[in-house]
Amino acid sequence: LSNLAANDKIKAWIVEAGAIAPLVGLLAAGAGEQQAFAATALEQLSKNPAFGAKVEAARGCTPYQPKRNELEQKYPKLLRRLEKDDHFVLSVKFTKNRKGNRSAEILHEMLGPHRTYNPNNFDKSCKNVEGVCESTGSCLGVCQEELFKTRAPTIDDCWASSYRWHLGPKSARARKRKGRLPIMLQLLEDGALGEGQKWEEKMAEELGVTVVTIDWAGFVLNQAGNAEKGVRMALDQQLRYKLGPYDEVGININAAVSIA
Repeated sequence: LSNLAANDKIKAWIVEAGAIAPLVGLLAAGAGEQQAFAATALEQLSKNPAFGAKVEAARGCTPYQPKRNELEQKYPKLLRRLEKDDHFVLSVKFTKNRKGNRSAEILHEMLGPHRTYNPNNFDKSCKNVEGVCESTGSCLGVCQEELFKTRAPTIDDCWASSYRWHLGPKSARARKRKGRLPIMLQLLEDGALGEGQKWEEKMAEELGVTVVTIDWAGFVLNQAGNAEKGVRMALDQQLRYKLGPYDEVGININAAVSIA
């Protein structure tokens, strides 16, 4: 990578050979170390004005097709166009403290906070269910279901009950959309769901919530900042492939609206 950053001949070859698009594809569909390499390489290339535009233009490329076909069979994309009233609940691992690959937080920003629930934003103590629920998720969120018929969950409630409430028709986002259920956007890292994600998937199945899965990797970059641009580029590509034009449904995704 040091040679890549310093050697203009290597950079020129990458551009002339059309290798920027495969780098973006590798970032979207490769293994963890491959994604880290691609993110770093793209970040280094984008610093040079001569290549920055070409890196940006590669956003719409199709990642390695054999890999994509394999993933498509296992994790299909949304089978309809997004609508204005669609909203999302993320099923993710805890990524807030990662360098470069804060995948959950990046998805939350890209989709827009007013239509996306990111459970990582809430540090839940689960104090209200001590002695009643183990708060592992095995309750499938029903341990406080009766309480949430009259109030919204708080940070002191069972995390699984709160998550189930956000998946249902009574959440703040759903009520603003006449009870419309969300789309669960599931981030599958390194080919395996976290334990909490497994319970979240079961809740979605019980409630009839559509699950859209993005295959990703839990790598950590040595430095954040500009290196995150490559990650954002790949996640944007994944969203467009899985959801379609997610930022073109007639609403402002960057609207600053605070909804629990």
